[in-house]
Amino acid sequence: MWNNAYVYDWKLKLGKVGSRQTMMTEPAVNGCCEKAGIPECNSKTKASPAFEEVLDAIGSRGKFQTRLNIVFVCFASCFDLMSVNMFYLAMQTPDHWCYVPGRELSNLSVEQWKNLTIPREGASFSKCLMYNQSDVTDFGGSREPVKCQHGWEYDDTWFSLTVTSQMNWVCDNQQAVNDVLFYSQIIGVALGLLFGYIGDIWIAQHLDTQVELTLADDRYGRRPQQLLCLSAHVLSRVLVVLAPHVLPLFILAASLVSAAAGPLTESVLSVGLELTDIKHRTAVNRYACCSMAVGMMLAGLVSWALPNWNYSLSVAALSCFILFFFFSWFPESPRWLACRGREQEALAVLWRIAATNGSTVPPFALQVIQTVGKSKTDRRGFLGIFSSWNVFRNTVILIVARSVHLLTMYSPVIAVSRLSANPFLGIVAQGAAKFTAYYLVNYFGARFGRRWPGVASAVLAAMACVLIFCLLTGELRPFSLLI
Repeated sequence: MWNNAYVYDWKLKLGKVGSRQTMMTEPAVNGCCEKAGIPECNSKTKASPAFEEVLDAIGSRGKFQTRLNIVFVCFASCFDLMSVNMFYLAMQTPDHWCYVPGRELSNLSVEQWKNLTIPREGASFSKCLMYNQSDVTDFGGSREPVKCQHGWEYDDTWFSLTVTSQMNWVCDNQQAVNDVLFYSQIIGVALGLLFGYIGDIWIAQHLDTQVELTLADDRYGRRPQQLLCLSAHVLSRVLVVLAPHVLPLFILAASLVSAAAGPLTESVLSVGLELTDIKHRTAVNRYACCSMAVGMMLAGLVSWALPNWNYSLSVAALSCFILFFFFSWFPESPRWLACRGREQEALAVLWRIAATNGSTVPPFALQVIQTVGKSKTDRRGFLGIFSSWNVFRNTVILIVARSVHLLTMYSPVIAVSRLSANPFLGIVAQGAAKFTAYYLVNYFGARFGRRWPGVASAVLAAMACVLIFCLLTGELRPFSLLI
């Protein structure tokens, strides 16, 4: 889509002949534009001010945008990913073995006691079997392996307490961990559609240096969606700490963050992009991506400092709760308000931005709001993905690409306890790699366009999947110490 500034610049270029700039009449310019196929230049078409011109007048990089980007685009995105990764760390299963009473009455070390009481399975001790003896003085009993009779002991080298070790979801009960991770994601997908539907998620179409934001459907707006997502984060982390003994409630609580994580980041980013000038939107997107990588690194560092999952997830809940104190800084989308016919409310948002930035709203702002509202009347909701083959095809491609991205990102986090290294440093290293990758992709995307950096990202993701598979299956076990 051509805007007035681009058309005006193009007209100026038409007036240059060699090294001498000439003045061209409006009919001559329009004639050249018609030959070039630019309808915006037609003399019968009167150019109207665009929303970006309103932003330029009220300030597109002022105090209002600065605090919005710092608190929500950066900190909210950071806390979002920190909370998600902390939960996966809390679901880790430490090394464990049967608890056999009696060691406290002896002078034997843990390793010596395990040699006496726990059978071996290959090079390691069994995790679910013990010898049929319950006291160190009773060595004459049967040495037949039996299932654990008195519970389990857990290796606390890295985790002092996880959900798995607290609830003893091991051996015959290990399916509970898979149930939590599986059903929380399934329920999260359904709730995520609801959260996105409530907020009317924006679809960003990156066109070189321009971002055109179009509405998919409208319900309640970005601000209620952000409030709902923050509330879901806090409520989820409080419930999972208080109710691990009630498995259905625990799964439902975990699914709240699975549903809210994506809409939370996308809602703040959509508003941040909308209220920023075109040239600065790539930078705002880079801030959000890099903040998510920082959140992943913080998840590893905080969980390392607080290896008890109750404390680490409480920190996640507190971090999201703090954002409520700054919620008054998060505005409703003026474009969305205009599309809903709430012109005065949209104008009030613009006045608020202008007052914060020390500027004034231009007199043509209401005209722009009315134009935006009239141009966004055809909205089809979720059924819009079936409006054409191209839309459906691109939607499927995006879903597959996003699924591969999440699988690549979270598989090492879920299985981090299987690596013979510090699991927290592994998460920090992964976050640092994501930070570098996000920065490079944004840099090359702004410099060379979106297509080839996107292709390169997909190729690197495929290579990362192969590497992760080899690490987790033991094919590259000597290199696992490097992660």
